[in-house]
Amino acid sequence: MKNSTDRNDYTLEEFKEILRDVCFHPDRIPGQINFGVEMCENYALQALWFVREIRFKSFVCSQQSVRELLLNGMTVSELDMAEHHVKTSPGIGRQRLVAKVLFFYLLFGNDLWGPHYAKEITSDDIVKMLLYFLKHAEFDFGEESFETEVLAYGRKQN
Repeated sequence: MKNSTDRNDYTLEEFKEILRDVCFHPDRIPGQINFGVEMCENYALQALWFVREIRFKSFVCSQQSVRELLLNGMTVSELDMAEHHVKTSPGIGRQRLVAKVLFFYLLFGNDLWGPHYAKEITSDDIVKMLLYFLKHAEFDFGEESFETEVLAYGRKQN
């Protein structure tokens, strides 16, 4: 992988390599992560990587800011938690919903977990906040992603 000081210069292949090394390494959760979960998490991360912009009320998060959060602020447990809490059928819609839930945890998690463990807010409170965020946040997903790469491959094969 190239040594770049600008993390936004990563190509899709380099980003996939980072994902393999950090999130999907075979030693991560030996025998516990199944292929479907891995693919969903992978697509969700790539959807966030290529998001153009995220708006929530007066807050605007640029693609560069999202990428910095992914590379510097995300833990694998947040990724697993986001995937685990989305109870919908597989598909691009689910992957993007996992991406949105993950972003919520990345943005607000530090402000939620302390009060939650101190019993100042309940799990129900967190769910209400998450649902409010999902209803009001606007995600401008970019066109380039692993999803579009897979679709292009399928078109070439047919």
